[in-house]
Amino acid sequence: MKHDAIEINGITYRIEFNWNTISEFIESTGLSLADLDKMGTMTPRQITSLIYCAIKEGCRMDGIEFPFTMADFGAAIGVNEISEILKIYTRQTSVSVATVKPKKK
Repeated sequence: MKHDAIEINGITYRIEFNWNTISEFIESTGLSLADLDKMGTMTPRQITSLIYCAIKEGCRMDGIEFPFTMADFGAAIGVNEISEILKIYTRQTSVSVATVKPKKK
């Protein structure tokens, strides 16, 4: 299965904007769930934190450790990468046609 990813220093890391990512981001920043709808009002550091959480989650899912602190991660990426990752965020968090069906009792 193909996953969204970013290459940092020659190594490819999976990016996952799932509920674990959102939960960690909200709890670490003190923002609310509603603040995610106002991406334009976030600070650059908050956006870096959101992306950092998404890559850490992708690494968790792949069973590898993400070796960067948030400061080191921020130093390793540029504006072009941020733009591309925010496109991934939009795609991964947009409503899809798939639905979750409850299990029968």
